[in-house]
Amino acid sequence: MLLVSIFIVIISGVLYHFCQKTISPDAHPLVSLIITYTTAIVLSLAAFFFFPLKHGIVDSLKQAGWATYLLGIAIFGLEAGYLLAYRAGADLSSTAIYTNAAVAIMLIPIGMFIFREHLSAARMAGIVLCIVGFLLISRK
Repeated sequence: MLLVSIFIVIISGVLYHFCQKTISPDAHPLVSLIITYTTAIVLSLAAFFFFPLKHGIVDSLKQAGWATYLLGIAIFGLEAGYLLAYRAGADLSSTAIYTNAAVAIMLIPIGMFIFREHLSAARMAGIVLCIVGFLLISRK
């Protein structure tokens, strides 16, 4: 299931950036986001056929917790940020690399201090490569 999940993330990520870059510049950004979220809601509701509730809807809402609501804010920020960045002329080929490398680097202390994740030598080398790659891509 892990590999299938990662595959879905990768394919969806490519489709996400392609669609963000090709949304009509004449479309109002918030109307575009409303359409995007409506589509996501419809798909989420349809997915209940494959992932039924184990508890009632009220219990499920209570179990969701604060992080679910904060995730909604984060998703809105991602959607609006990428849409506006692409409209401002950001390159499709490098914007995701910039942002994902920066996010990965910023998540390191969160993983270490909040989730007690270990930072191995191999991961440290990967971090260095991310930083070097970020610097190389930043040069035009």
